[in-house]
Parts: sequence; structure tokens; C-alpha cells
Amino acid sequence: FQDFQFHQMKMARVFEASEDLPKERASLLTISNKYGLTFVGFDRTFKVFLTQDILDADKDEGNFHEVVEGIAPLAEVTEELVLHHLDLSCDELTLSVCGTSIEGNLSLKFFDVRTFMN
Repeated sequence: FQDFQFHQMKMARVFEASEDLPKERASLLTISNKYGLTFVGFDRTFKVFLTQDILDADKDEGNFHEVVEGIAPLAEVTEELVLHHLDLSCDELTLSVCGTSIEGNLSLKFFDVRTFMN
């Protein structure tokens, strides 16, 4: 048995800082290991990144407390909904995006993950 050793990676800024953070429960980060994609949501927008681009940002020299900026997303999708939940199906082919409208209606949208690769 060997102990695992973890090290802190640098932080990556993918959205501008905001004072208006969600007050209720939210799950706005999901990762597809199969396709090497990271999905991050905030407010009405979710962005798709190559996971390797995020990992590569940690390889640069410097303090792990510094914040890395400028990682380019593969895609940026803005909805008319305030996002609450992003999740992948068990086969990682479908991304579900759940949010509420201004009127308070709950909506669910589905995206084919492979379309973000093109």
C-alpha cells in the first residue's frame, strides 16, 4: 500500500469575478474524461474547455497561489435560463443543463457532447 500524494494546482479564472453568486445549491462543474472536456457554468452561460488546456496552465513556473487567466474555451453557450445544474450522462454523450427562467419555470436542455469537439 502506498500513500497518495496530492499537490495544489494553480487556480484558473474562467469567468469574471462577481459579487452575485448563487445562494441556492448548484452544481456547475462537470468533466468528461472520455472526451477530455470540462464544462463550467455561471449565471446564464456555460463554457466548454479542453481539460488538458487547464492542466497545462499548471505546468508553467510560478507560485501555485497565482491565478491563471486567458484559457480559451472551445465553446461558450449563453441561455435565457439562470443555470443551476450541469451533468453528463453515464456514457458521457449527453450534457444536461438545468435552469430557471425569470418567471421561475424550470427547464432542462440536452446537448450532444461530441458537437463541442468540432
